[in-house]
Amino acid sequence: MSKHTPYRKHGRLWSVEELMQQRGELLTALENLLELSESQICRHENTHRGGLIWEICDDCKEMWADDMGGKPPWKDPKEWVAARKSIARAKGEAK
Repeated sequence: MSKHTPYRKHGRLWSVEELMQQRGELLTALENLLELSESQICRHENTHRGGLIWEICDDCKEMWADDMGGKPPWKDPKEWVAARKSIARAKGEAK
């Protein structure tokens, strides 16, 4: 299939160049959305002890009691993991 072979999508013919441009725009949008999401969710990296049993996040003020299991380990949301994999694959960095 040549570089200039059109594709039919939603009843319209799309050229390879148009599809590649849309792919680039979608990749940029996904990267920006991931960056925004990561900046809006607290990972509870900065904490301090509050009294005998409390651990308190300095950034969002969430608290965990030692006798109730304490602060859970951080795990990235599955959506972040999927977005990072898609970005890597689109950039040819996937393994």
